[in-house]
Amino acid sequence: MKLGAGLGRGAQLSVSVVSNRTPGLLRQCLGCLERERADIDLDVTIVDNASGDELAETVADHFPWLRLICNDRNLGFVPARIRPCD
Repeated sequence: MKLGAGLGRGAQLSVSVVSNRTPGLLRQCLGCLERERADIDLDVTIVDNASGDELAETVADHFPWLRLICNDRNLGFVPARIRPCD
């Protein structure tokens, strides 16, 4: 099923992804979302729980249309707090 199926053209969708040391999976997820951007008004936020990899640079370079929040330690999935990347 296509991501926007049944939502109609111009539909709005807000997606939040919490990530920790899964850059390949995150790139795959964001690639899928990027392909749907023409049909859906997307608001995407990525919360990185101190992965220690080049996540911020990868996101900034390849996905400048989304918001990235960086935590300075792994807070887990549920309590991930919002703090803008430096």
